[in-house]
Amino acid sequence: MQFNIENLESGLEARPYVTHRYHEFLNADSGRREGPNIGLNGEHLTITFLSLNRSRLSIKLCRSIADQIPNFKGEVLVIDNGSSEEEREALRRYLEGMPFRWRIEVLGQNYGVAGGRNRTMPHVRTEWVMSLDNDVYFIKNPLPEIQHDLAVLGCHFMTMAVLNEDANTNFIRGGHLYLTFDMNEFIIGGGTAHRQSHTGYDGPGYLGTFMSGCASVFRKDSFLAQGGFDEGMFVGFEDFEFSVRLFRAGLKVGASDVRALVHDHLKPETTDDKDYERARFARARLEAAAVHFEKKHGYKVWTDGVDTWVRQREQDLGLDVHNGRQRDTVSTGSGPRRPRVALIVDMNTWALANIARQIIKYVSDEFEFDILTSQDVEQPTMLLEMTKEHDLVHYLWREPLSLVCEPWERQRIDQLYGSWNNFVSQVIAPRPITLTVFDHLFLTQAEIEHRIPLFTQLSNGYTVSSRILQRIYQGIPSYPNPDLETPDGVDLTKFKPAATERFIGNEHRPLRVGWSGNSAWGTHTEEGRLRDPKGFHTILRPALDQLKSRGIVVDEYFADRQIRQISHDRMPDYYNALDVLICCSEAEGTPNPVLEAMACGVPVITTNVGIVSEAFGPQQKHFILKERDAVLLADAIEELVKKRHLLHVLSQENLQWIKRWDWSIRTDAYRRLFRHHIKARQPARLPSAHQAA
Repeated sequence: MQFNIENLESGLEARPYVTHRYHEFLNADSGRREGPNIGLNGEHLTITFLSLNRSRLSIKLCRSIADQIPNFKGEVLVIDNGSSEEEREALRRYLEGMPFRWRIEVLGQNYGVAGGRNRTMPHVRTEWVMSLDNDVYFIKNPLPEIQHDLAVLGCHFMTMAVLNEDANTNFIRGGHLYLTFDMNEFIIGGGTAHRQSHTGYDGPGYLGTFMSGCASVFRKDSFLAQGGFDEGMFVGFEDFEFSVRLFRAGLKVGASDVRALVHDHLKPETTDDKDYERARFARARLEAAAVHFEKKHGYKVWTDGVDTWVRQREQDLGLDVHNGRQRDTVSTGSGPRRPRVALIVDMNTWALANIARQIIKYVSDEFEFDILTSQDVEQPTMLLEMTKEHDLVHYLWREPLSLVCEPWERQRIDQLYGSWNNFVSQVIAPRPITLTVFDHLFLTQAEIEHRIPLFTQLSNGYTVSSRILQRIYQGIPSYPNPDLETPDGVDLTKFKPAATERFIGNEHRPLRVGWSGNSAWGTHTEEGRLRDPKGFHTILRPALDQLKSRGIVVDEYFADRQIRQISHDRMPDYYNALDVLICCSEAEGTPNPVLEAMACGVPVITTNVGIVSEAFGPQQKHFILKERDAVLLADAIEELVKKRHLLHVLSQENLQWIKRWDWSIRTDAYRRLFRHHIKARQPARLPSAHQAA
C-alpha cells in the first residue's frame, strides 16, 4: 500500500510490507467454505460490547448490525456490567426482534472496562471476537475486508477505523502507539495514525502498533495468552498498556482501513448518561490508572495534555466537574478550603452508599466529599493510590483495606513499591485512614488475628455502629478500642407515616405481618444444621406455622429480595401497608428496616440486635424477644392479634422515639470523627514486613 504521509499524524512514517495475495492460504483455516479467521459472514465471530444502562445506545448498535450486516452468521454477545433491571429488560425486549443470534450475560456489578472485557471471554463461543464500545454503530459491512486483511497480514489483533459523530472525520484510523521524550521522561499514548481531517477513501489493511479499545477484532486464545487487559486500570489506558505488551511480545497489530463505524459519543442528557460519564472520566480513577501504568512500565501517561483533554471532555459532556468544585470553594467564603474526605463503599446502590450520601448531605458544610466504590476499583492498592491527596479516607466497608495484607496483594506491593515499608510510607501514611464496623463478621479467633494489621497498622482509628459491637470490640485485646459509636439513621423526610387509622379498630381484620430483607443471605448447612442468619426460614416461617396451628390467621406481606425487589423509593409505601414488622436476625449492625418502619409509625417485633434496645421506647422494648425462638415470636404476634389497641400505642411511641435517629442528628458523629483525625494528622505506624505478613 502506498501511503501519502501528509495524511498521517506528525512524525509518523510508513514502511513497506512485502506480501502476496496468496499469503492468506498460509492460514490453516483458509480451506473452509466460509474462508479463514472470522468467516465471510462472521461465522466464527462474536460481536460483543459492555452495557451499563444507556440501553438506547446498545439498541442503536444492534439495529445497525441488523441493517448493515443482514447476513451475519455469528453471535451478538451483550455483557451487562451492572445495569438496572429496567434497562436490561428494555434491551432484552428489543433483541427478541433481531434476526441474528444473541445472548445477554449478566456480570452482576460494574467491573470497569478492563475487568468487564476480561470477564467477557469465558462467555465467547467463537474463535474470533469483535469488541466494541456500545456508543458506536455501523454504516456499512466491514466483515469481508476484515477477513481478507487478517488473512493476508497474518495477525491476530486488529484495530478498526471509527469516524467521529459527523460520520466524516476520523476518531481513529490506524492504530499508533506514540512515544515522546520530555524532561528526562518517556511519555506514551495511543491513538489514530491518520489525521482527523483525512477523509480519503477506504483502503487495504496495514500494520500498526495500537489496538484501540473502542473497536477491535482479535483471536480469543491469543488475547488470553497475553493475559487480557490489566485490571489495575478500571478505566483509562488499558488499551495502551495491552498494546505495549503486544509490541514487546513481537505480535503484529493490524489496522483495518474500512470506515464502517461511527462514534456516537453525544452529550449526556439522562441521569444514566451522566452517571456513566462521571465514572468514565472520574479524575481520581484516571490518575490512579496512570500511576499504575507508570509503575509497571516506566512510561508516563498522565501529562498536561491528558489533563486538559479530560477537563475539556468534562465540559463538552456538560459534567462541569471542576466548575462545580470551584463553586463549592467559593461558597465557603474567603476562608480556608474545606478538607477533602474520600468515602469508600462497596456498591453504589447498596446501604453503605446511602449512608455515604447522608454524610455528604449533612456534613458538606465542613468537608468536601468523594465517593469511591470497591466494586468499581477491585484492587485495594488502587483505592489507596487514588486517595493519597485527600485529607482523610474513611472506609464504610473495611474489607478492601484488609485485603492489602493478603499474600497475592503483598506480592503486587513488593513488585510495585519495592517493599512493604515503602508502600506504607508512600501510600498509607500521607493522610489519616479510618473505618466503620457495621456488622458481626470476622470475629473468630483466626479472623481477628488475621485483621490485626487492619486495626493497628493500616488505620488511624475506627468506629462501630452499635453499643453491642462496641462491647465486642472493646473486649478484643489485640485491637485498639473504637473511637466512638456511629449508628445508622433514617431519613425522616422520606419515611413518614400514612393511614395510621388502620391501627385503631378493625379487630376482625387479619394482622398484616411484614418482613424485609434477603432470605437467602448467608444461608448454608453447617454440621448438618441450616444456618439462617436472617431467620426467615428457621424462625419466622416456623412461627407462622405455630400461629396457624393455634387457629390464628395473619396476612403475610414480605419484601423478600429472593421473590421481588422493591426499590428504596417505594419502601415507605411498603411499610405503611403493614401492621407489624418482624426482624428475627441472629445479628445486625443496624437493622435499617426497623428504623424505617418506626419512622412510618409501624410496630416492630425483633430479636435483640444492633441498636434496637437503644432506639425503642418502653412499650416497644416489650417486643424485643428474650431469645431468638420461633415459639416466642409466635407468642408476640399472637399478643398483638389479641390486643389490637397496642398497635396504636406502639405506633405513637415509635413516631416519638425515632426523631432522634434522623440522619441530620446521626451524621454529627462522623463530623466529630473526621474533624478529630484531620486535626491530629497522626501518620500510621510503620510496620515491619514480617508483622503484616
